[in-house]
Amino acid sequence: MSGDSVLKRPTLVLNRRWLPIRTAPVQEAIGLVAKGAAVVLEPLTFATHDLASWNDASRGKLRFGESVIRSPRSTLLPPEVLVLTVYEGPDAPSRSRGRISSSATATRASTAASSRGPKSSR
Repeated sequence: MSGDSVLKRPTLVLNRRWLPIRTAPVQEAIGLVAKGAAVVLEPLTFATHDLASWNDASRGKLRFGESVIRSPRSTLLPPEVLVLTVYEGPDAPSRSRGRISSSATATRASTAASSRGPKSSR
């Protein structure tokens, strides 16, 4: 397999809570790990690796004829799964939104109650 096609293989990307988000090409995946935005997840052992430890783990797992990514300092197996270190997903509560004050909560509750209309008596 040519080096270019190895870099285009899909890598599963999980968010910080280990939920699948998307797939990314191996080239992008290695860039995310190099930036510290993600770690490589070994599917069989669930061990996580940064770029340096993935280089060490890759060297220990090399088999003859296996597709690898080589640079002057590293020999990497193409990662199969990544876990992002920060991103939780669109449904996660945002820290930047701040806290809701108790008066805002009370206003929302009274607005919701008034929108239901008058209570019917039985």
